[in-house]
Amino acid sequence: MAHEDEFLQLLDQAKARLGSDAAIARAVGEQSTTVSDWRHGRKNCTPENQALIAAAAGLDPVATLARATVYRWEGKAKGDLLMKALGKALQATGAVAASVGAAAVLIFSSMSGGQSFDQVSHQLSQAHQAVRLFLRRLLYTMYIMYS
Repeated sequence: MAHEDEFLQLLDQAKARLGSDAAIARAVGEQSTTVSDWRHGRKNCTPENQALIAAAAGLDPVATLARATVYRWEGKAKGDLLMKALGKALQATGAVAASVGAAAVLIFSSMSGGQSFDQVSHQLSQAHQAVRLFLRRLLYTMYIMYS
């Protein structure tokens, strides 16, 4: 399956959960027009935003982030280096990934269909913070390993 198709499925899953592309935009801190541009192929969505969309869809943001990052560099020399770095770094940060995954499960398992937008928005904000923390720790680990 093409990467674009996978991304459109991700957007569709988030839309099914949140109700609209505008809600996706709010969840990831972007404008509604940006989500429309992603959906219609006018702009590329960053790996970081794809991770946030995955969190909003109730999927694994860490796996989505890694996959989107690899796709971004696929077929380039940096892609090979990135695969080597991610392999080592992901082993070294397995505990961090597990804790982020556990936090996401706790957040999303506590969500119910009757929650207000503010409640859902707050929970998505917590997931966003967890993804940012994971990225900082992953980058720090990679810096330590390769410096």
